[in-house]
Amino acid sequence: MPSLPTFLQFDSNRRRIYEIMCPILEHAGLAPPDTRELILTENSIRETSNYEDLSQAILGHDIPKIKTPIRLDHYTEGPAFWNIVNTGELHLHALSGRLHEGEFSPFALEHGLHGYVEPSGAPKQSLLDASTDLFFASFSSPPPSERLWDRFGNSGNGFRLGFEVTANSAADLCAIRYPKGPTLLKRLNDALSEEGCPPFILKGVSRIGAYFLPANWEEENEVRLLAKRFKGGGAPVSLRKGIEVWPIPIDAKNATASISLKEIGVRKLDPSIIRSKLPSRWAAVPVVQD
Repeated sequence: MPSLPTFLQFDSNRRRIYEIMCPILEHAGLAPPDTRELILTENSIRETSNYEDLSQAILGHDIPKIKTPIRLDHYTEGPAFWNIVNTGELHLHALSGRLHEGEFSPFALEHGLHGYVEPSGAPKQSLLDASTDLFFASFSSPPPSERLWDRFGNSGNGFRLGFEVTANSAADLCAIRYPKGPTLLKRLNDALSEEGCPPFILKGVSRIGAYFLPANWEEENEVRLLAKRFKGGGAPVSLRKGIEVWPIPIDAKNATASISLKEIGVRKLDPSIIRSKLPSRWAAVPVVQD
């Protein structure tokens, strides 16, 4: 462990936090925390409003961002496919629409976030509220997947859109984390608890929770593009057929993500017929048989 900073020699509470956290962070290849930027109370350890280095380090370790641009696939059924190619937009949808499928619950239960979920895993109102501001789209890495065709591609009667994706300043692109041992956040808070200290409260806890799914979905190897709406932040959210969506224009610059359509895959449909029905702007995009 690095030698104690001079200021900690006169601050026993911060020194204690430093000595608990430092070996765990060092083992993960991360720098020691600047405990001067931590607010210590009886119930929690939090970062000051202008500091988030510790949260960002933990997020980067537990849910690393994917280097972009990267080639990814998006499976969908017919109506959604034709909406995408006719409007030239891919829509991010609110996470709140997926909470009934177990979204966020694995993370909340593992990390003791009792304010978000019931012991049964059912979402509490605080999670319902937070999830309405998280918008996402799901992708997978090539090659084409039998499971994804069956589940999301209308059993082969739908479509696979091959995109090149670059996450810009307003979004994160990360692989879903399935159960594979404790997170760095949990190891830190378990160590703090063992020493009678309050937990560290991560900034962006709702965002990290949106990248955790149950083990029974692991075969999907999902990659998720996630954006968060902040109050007054100017997020481009709009109502489409009564549902809030975050539209991303395809092949156009924007702050959320740059996505370019590179390929259209079909399974049971005729590529030549699909090609003949595409809007002219997609004439150069190959339609292939998976």
